[in-house]
Amino acid sequence: MAHNATLAIADTERDLCQLRVAGLDAPAVSLSAPSRLAVGQTLHAVVDPPDGEFGLVRGELKALRHSDDGKRVERLETAASATAPAGGGALFDAEGQLVGILTVEPAGAQSAQAGLAVPSEALAEMAQRERAAATSYWVR
Repeated sequence: MAHNATLAIADTERDLCQLRVAGLDAPAVSLSAPSRLAVGQTLHAVVDPPDGEFGLVRGELKALRHSDDGKRVERLETAASATAPAGGGALFDAEGQLVGILTVEPAGAQSAQAGLAVPSEALAEMAQRERAAATSYWVR
């Protein structure tokens, strides 16, 4: 079944967007905080590879990449086999909570051998970040 979607929120810096889908009646997914994650933890990725067959892939958390000040988790690094190529896929923990959204790093990036994900807490910040970006643009 197909649904029409419109762009609700864009966060280009983090390579994320939120879509509004009319007529889609589905419950919201539960989000897991990065503080609940541990290196070596089993994760499950829902991926849509180029062949068009959705899949569920089991992998593990390899590293938590923090901000320069060390206060925030900015990226989750997963086993390459669990995510490649999977930009936009969902990454879940064993309890079925969303821990991140898989992202594709630019060609030649140091992460070429690792799958990366934006932590789920970034989703909760999207509307605020979009408003701040719009305000910054108009103030200049």
